[in-house]
Amino acid sequence: MENQINLTCFEIEGLNNEKNVSLTFDNNLRILLGENGTGKTTILTLLYYVLSRKFHNLYNIEFSKIHLKLSTNQTITLDKEWFTLEGNENAYKYYKYIEEELTKEELDYALEIVYGNGTMEQFKTNFLHKLRVRNVSMMRIRRYITELKTILRENNSDRYSEDILKVDKQIKEIFNKEILYFPTYRRIEDDLSKLGISLNDDNISEKYGIINFGMNDVQEIFDGIKNDIKDESLTSYSNVTGNMIKHLIYPNKKQNLLEFDNAILENKELLEIVLDRFGKDLNKEDKRYIFSLINTDDIFKDEYKSLNFYLKNLIRNYMGYKKRDDSIKEFARICTKYLVNKEVVFNEGNGEISILNLKKNKIELNHLSSGEKQIVSILAQVFLNFNDDFIILFDEPELSLSIEWQEMLLPDIIDTGKCSLLLAVTHSPFIFDNKLDSYAKGIEMFIEEINI
Repeated sequence: MENQINLTCFEIEGLNNEKNVSLTFDNNLRILLGENGTGKTTILTLLYYVLSRKFHNLYNIEFSKIHLKLSTNQTITLDKEWFTLEGNENAYKYYKYIEEELTKEELDYALEIVYGNGTMEQFKTNFLHKLRVRNVSMMRIRRYITELKTILRENNSDRYSEDILKVDKQIKEIFNKEILYFPTYRRIEDDLSKLGISLNDDNISEKYGIINFGMNDVQEIFDGIKNDIKDESLTSYSNVTGNMIKHLIYPNKKQNLLEFDNAILENKELLEIVLDRFGKDLNKEDKRYIFSLINTDDIFKDEYKSLNFYLKNLIRNYMGYKKRDDSIKEFARICTKYLVNKEVVFNEGNGEISILNLKKNKIELNHLSSGEKQIVSILAQVFLNFNDDFIILFDEPELSLSIEWQEMLLPDIIDTGKCSLLLAVTHSPFIFDNKLDSYAKGIEMFIEEINI
């Protein structure tokens, strides 16, 4: 994996007042092997909180310092003293009040007001409507934030604001990638059930900063892609039609058609996709006639110059979306490797993504097995967010997956070329029974027990 700046080591001093952790990375990749109860999930979670700059979550975890060591020999350090409310019960009380009422995004900004340069005016602009929908009092939130800020100032606890903002800026600049954080489905259920919350509740992913393995989320992605393709097609046809009109009304400014002569011949497959997106406005007979003109080179005759111009502009417009479509096709190809007697199909004409059985009947996402659901959800997040690169943090990716699937999953993700940093924690040897074997190490190699 290539990346301009690599994370070479993630260090935690005094974790739970019991151990020091010095987790090294090779080429921004590490697979951490350990039994349940060895602390591997805590390490993963802390890395997520730090890289995502969700520093308020550090209040409740015991450590003294955290270090991010980079390939540039730079070290970014966070001190627990910056985030502690220990010995200040009133401050902690108001922090918990705020945490209980706000989503992750809202809480992040509220703490910017407390520690940084955020303002209540901007908070109100950003979140007032959302608070009203949830019947959360803006006046009450304002009071909590003000009280917390006042208490910290009186106790000189806000003296670290500048340090926090400096580290926040450094991490944001260096690790400016989307983070895909996959906690175990079981752990999500356990953590939320303790709070009396169901995974079916609205806004769970937003509030708790997790990736929910629910199929409703995946279906929303599928539907969004279909709608985007429909809208893009309309926009493309409008643009091409506008160019065509200019082409006709300004004959002396016509483009040099010979310059594009090979565009249609070299991109017949793309043209077929574009024409399919006309839907019922262009029937099969019309399409067959167009391709007969192309196959016989009649498309280059003077009488078809306008059609030639129009088709080549359609292809040129489509090229702006080809990278996205290629990613969707790769999602379908990779997903199909895992599904049993099923295939994922991307209809490039109408943008629909479907799962079909051997009889070509459509299968609803909720009818997949638990392992299939997990695979589809993970790969949808990886392939269908269309980012050039991202950071992936995996907690026990092996759960619900067969041995064969465990061996395939991480290499398939790495092979996308989009993963700029990956940490997976596991207790299954099959997760790295592949080309990633050299990146897998036991957790005991990175932990030093301490006596206090």
